[in-house]
Amino acid sequence: MDPETYTLDVRDPISRYLPNYPRIRYTNERAGLPLNQRSPGPARHARFDELARDFLEAKRGDLSDREWRNIRNLIGSNNGPVRFFEGRLIHEISTGDIREYLEFAEARSTRGKLSPFTLRRHLSAVSGILRLAVERRLITTLPPLPRIKAKDAPRGWFSAIEYRRLCSTAHSLAQIDERVGRIENAADWHELGDLVALLVNCFLRPGEWKYLRHRHVTVDRIGPTPHLLIALERSKTGARAVASMPSAVKIYDRIVARSGCQPDDFLLLNRYSNRQTAQDKMWHLFRRLLRETGLGLDRYGRTRTLYSLRHTSLMLRLLKGENLDLLTLARAAGTSVPMLERFYLSHHTSALKLGALQSFKRDVANGSPASLRSIGTYSAAEGPKM
Repeated sequence: MDPETYTLDVRDPISRYLPNYPRIRYTNERAGLPLNQRSPGPARHARFDELARDFLEAKRGDLSDREWRNIRNLIGSNNGPVRFFEGRLIHEISTGDIREYLEFAEARSTRGKLSPFTLRRHLSAVSGILRLAVERRLITTLPPLPRIKAKDAPRGWFSAIEYRRLCSTAHSLAQIDERVGRIENAADWHELGDLVALLVNCFLRPGEWKYLRHRHVTVDRIGPTPHLLIALERSKTGARAVASMPSAVKIYDRIVARSGCQPDDFLLLNRYSNRQTAQDKMWHLFRRLLRETGLGLDRYGRTRTLYSLRHTSLMLRLLKGENLDLLTLARAAGTSVPMLERFYLSHHTSALKLGALQSFKRDVANGSPASLRSIGTYSAAEGPKM
């Protein structure tokens, strides 16, 4: 009998395994196994770098080419997990080791400091490799992962005037290209202008538009609120339906008039079968549009990106909508109320409640608002008066 792989059977007479009990207990406790479970034995002694290669191979079919290359580059980078753990045995890696790795990743980075987002990417890569070890029963449980504290950083957004400026400038650039015969460039600018308007009027994330085909869109023109009903097959939160603002109907009609509406055609940049290429093209055009309009930074100095258009759609609804509650808006945008408050609306809470802040109770005697004098006023020269 090999005590390293002996399985304790509680139904057997104790005399069968009593002589080997100390070895079995020691082996199983080190592996984190109960006494009546078989130890993984020598097979659990897998090296981190070997399992990292298996992890990348397993992920190749689950991720896009770009996502797979990004995670491969991170794992094999000079400050990546393979460089730190190398030939370490998987079952020997503890929470403390992972914490030391994050410090190593920061110290070896170009600037000697990593953002919370980048640290989470490093932690996610290590976690993925360790989860593969759990699946293969090389370890029994995942070691507790360190928590990375991060300050919420809402992105900038565009005011209604700035939003209209983006749309009009995109179509003006298209007209300039048309006049000099750059027809394909002109079409790209028109499509960018329509993308800007769609993201603001349909509560879409920047990564969701690229998969939209005409068969996903239903136009409802009946009733006082015409809208698009968009069936998103692929989104961050899974499949969901989106009801647009009324203006989105005119935008969609413009797209159909320009490019047609074959069911399997993509709404925008249909000529790119590789949708990652289509998305990269739009990001490049949008950065040029920001340079043309001088709107690359908001008034707080934050960089604006395509994702700022999603923030714009939510903020404009809250500022201009009548009696719109956060739950309705969250459901329309495919997110949650806490996420709205943390990442979209945190820096505009006071503006949204300005009416309540500046309101006055009505005077009981005459039914009119209480005057400012009744709560105290002051001038710079005289000071407060009560």
